[in-house]
Order: sequence, then structure tokens, then C-alpha cells
Amino acid sequence: DQTAQLAETAELQSSVERLREENASLKQKVGEMSGLEARAKKAESKVETLEAKMEDMIQEKVAQKENELNATYDEKMRNYEEREQDLQRQLSVSRTQLRELRSSVETSQAKLLDQSQRQGTYSQGSHTANRRKANDDDK
Repeated sequence: DQTAQLAETAELQSSVERLREENASLKQKVGEMSGLEARAKKAESKVETLEAKMEDMIQEKVAQKENELNATYDEKMRNYEEREQDLQRQLSVSRTQLRELRSSVETSQAKLLDQSQRQGTYSQGSHTANRRKANDDDK
């Protein structure tokens, strides 16, 4: 009977020892898992932080590029407006010169017409006088 109890006790002690080792192994695994979970949470936190920083950098670069494009657009618009004003001034000067030129041409034509009419009258008169003189000389 005692041998059976001793055998049973030895078997139970063996089971207890095996269970203790298994328990220690499981505790170690739980500890490792906790460490892994902590590292995973830390990694997730770092990823979120990096994503937030990246998003901020992207927003900053987009805003910077938008400002650059707006500045370029504004500068081009100012240049186009200045060019338009310059062309308007040139057009105005050209129109004024054209009016003055037309007026000058009209004045010159009127003077030429007046002069040619005077010469026509004079030359008709002198032509008649020359004929008379020639006729007188013939007589």
C-alpha cells in the first residue's frame, strides 16, 4: 500500500515539477508577450506621430507651393496690367499722331489747292499777256 502511495507521490511530485516548469515557461511567454505588446503600442504611437509630422510637412509644402504659385500669378498679372497700360498709352499717342498727321495733310492739301488755283489764275493772266505781247510783236 505504501509503495503504491510512494509511487503515486513520486508521480504527483513529477507532475507538480512539470507543471511548475510549464507555468514558468508560460509566465516567461506572457512576459515576452507583454513586452511585445508594449513595443507594438510604442511602434504604433511612433507611426502615428510620424504620420502626423508627415501630414504637417505635406500641408506646409502645399501651402508654400500655393503661396509661390499665387505670388507668380500676381506678378504675371501685374506685368500684364503694366503692359496693357503701356500699350494703351502707345495707342493713345499713335491716335493723336494720326489725327495730327491727317490735319497736317488736310492743311497741306488745302494750301496746295489754293496755291495751284492762284497759279492757275496767274498763269492764265500771264499767258494772256504773253500772247498780247507776241501779237504786238508780230504786227
